[in-house]
Amino acid sequence: MAVYLPEPVHGESLTSCVGRYGRDLDVVHWPGFVQRLFGYKHALNPAYGRNLNYLAEETRACWGMSGIKIARNLTLVPYLCAFRTEVAGKELEAHVVGRLGHKRSFLARSIGRNRALRYCVRCFESDYAQGQPLYWRLLHQAPAVLACDRHGEWLHELRYGNHWWVRWPAPELANSARAPAFLGKPEPIWKDVSTLSRQAQEGKWPLLVAASPAGWTHALGEFYSLCDPIDRDELHRTFCSAFGVRQLEKLGLRLSAGNDWLSARLCGRARGLAPFTDVLITAFCHSLLRRAEWPGWQPCVNAFATHGEGQLAQWISQDARGVRAACICGSSFSIPHRGLATSSK
Repeated sequence: MAVYLPEPVHGESLTSCVGRYGRDLDVVHWPGFVQRLFGYKHALNPAYGRNLNYLAEETRACWGMSGIKIARNLTLVPYLCAFRTEVAGKELEAHVVGRLGHKRSFLARSIGRNRALRYCVRCFESDYAQGQPLYWRLLHQAPAVLACDRHGEWLHELRYGNHWWVRWPAPELANSARAPAFLGKPEPIWKDVSTLSRQAQEGKWPLLVAASPAGWTHALGEFYSLCDPIDRDELHRTFCSAFGVRQLEKLGLRLSAGNDWLSARLCGRARGLAPFTDVLITAFCHSLLRRAEWPGWQPCVNAFATHGEGQLAQWISQDARGVRAACICGSSFSIPHRGLATSSK
């Protein structure tokens, strides 16, 4: 039997569409509805679903999307794939559409440490003012996102249980009465985290400057000696100060001597934490680079490189003569203080 879920709003999550359907039609027997829709007893997960080929058949009359298109448009699967190899990303996509068996370990580590739907009150108010349905924004559910990149405010949270038989909550203006996760205004770096997460979801992560262990090392090396214990301690203090200890704890990323995930990730280890940590470290590097004396990161001057146009240099150093930049393709070029590239090799 076909299920006519509401048409997704741009940026809406699959969870939101199903939740809105349950509220608007006042679905009473939720377990039966969920099992018919997904083909199994699917508990709420704000970031992804499983058996999406089955869901695609059930919603063909209203959406006409394939399982893989649902995964890419209405879930955070593209975000998760941004931090995995191409092969691993294909395996993840195959898993969520239903062609592979259940692989709980990676998915459990990547999403859902805090069982809560995140939302921005001002986004809800804007939806209401424009006469469109309120909806859970997909990007607000990304692992490291705690602030709205549009309004620059802390997100609120609506807790949910891990019970597949309970109807999924739909967004309501009444939720606005809840207190935000944190008081005050977030630091600008948290808006950067949200922006970087959006770029990861859109498939632009490989094009970002300092978005890998090699890029982090070179960017941080301009400000800290990573081999010096004193400098490493200073890096940890500055990192915690930039993001806030309580905010890091909220993400399950408290830095301590016994849990030095930052050093591990900078060395290329702790890969399972990538969906949480990589955007934080990249945002931190970008905040440092914005304070550097050299001009902004420059695009590569090698017009014949396989990476194409617009690839930014990954490594920059500065001396008395100016700034020296190098690209992943092997090209290097100088950038005088006025910001113009003059030579390459």
